[in-house]
Amino acid sequence: MANSKSVTYDMPSLASGEGVTATVAVAGAELDDHVVVSFSTDLQGITMRAWVSAADTVSVRFENVTDRVIDLEPGTLSAYTNKVER
Repeated sequence: MANSKSVTYDMPSLASGEGVTATVAVAGAELDDHVVVSFSTDLQGITMRAWVSAADTVSVRFENVTDRVIDLEPGTLSAYTNKVER
């Protein structure tokens, strides 16, 4: 069974090498679930990775891997989880 949640997220301005972690409350998310995330705004070189960090919580890490400051417009952060088949 898949679970999902979308929220509006206004990422702070990130200098080169900086990062920030956001959380999204996804009902039913469990540790070890498979996670897919998306952001509605062009990331302009920011990388994004996600994991279930606690029950019902997805953490999303954004890292600026460019050589410039990036200040994105607010956008929609969506997280989807799915159970890992064993």
